[in-house]
Amino acid sequence: MRRLLSPIGFVLVGLSFLLPFVSLRLADNAAGQVAITWHGAELTVGGDGRIHLAEPLPDPRTGELRMQDVSEELAPVARQLAKGGLFLPGQPAVIGTVLLVLLGVLSVVPAGVRTRRVLATVAGLAGAAALTLGEWLAARRIGHAYPTHPPVLWAYGFWLALALLLALGAVNAVLLYRSQPATRYPTSGP
Repeated sequence: MRRLLSPIGFVLVGLSFLLPFVSLRLADNAAGQVAITWHGAELTVGGDGRIHLAEPLPDPRTGELRMQDVSEELAPVARQLAKGGLFLPGQPAVIGTVLLVLLGVLSVVPAGVRTRRVLATVAGLAGAAALTLGEWLAARRIGHAYPTHPPVLWAYGFWLALALLLALGAVNAVLLYRSQPATRYPTSGP
């Protein structure tokens, strides 16, 4: 069972790519909220951002104005107005991260414990670095596409993937270090 813990952790990292990685809030005021998010999968293979719209509407029970999601009705119109401006191509650093996550999943294959830990350590720490670079490059690209809007936010899917990668890399590095035999120094005697 211990042999499967790291690969299962890397599978969880892969699943976190289904969550939002980058978010851009175009409006957030009393008139309504508009946000665009790109998920990790879209940063990997390229894809359009997902539009989220909310506007104040009267609550049928109380009559008070409350923010309600109207994305389903208005997002197709907003997408047409954007005319392809929501597309973000796949980011090479994020693609590299996915390959390192795959290496981490496949770290279950080698027979030697040391080899498995080395692979998991490299996959975790290098994957965290590549993911951070890919996220930064994607956020920079989005920021250039929308220069007059608030800064691009790094969304919770990215932070979850990064935390898992760092934890997997660090834990395997510590286990790798602790599994080394102690160095014996010759003692000089009389």
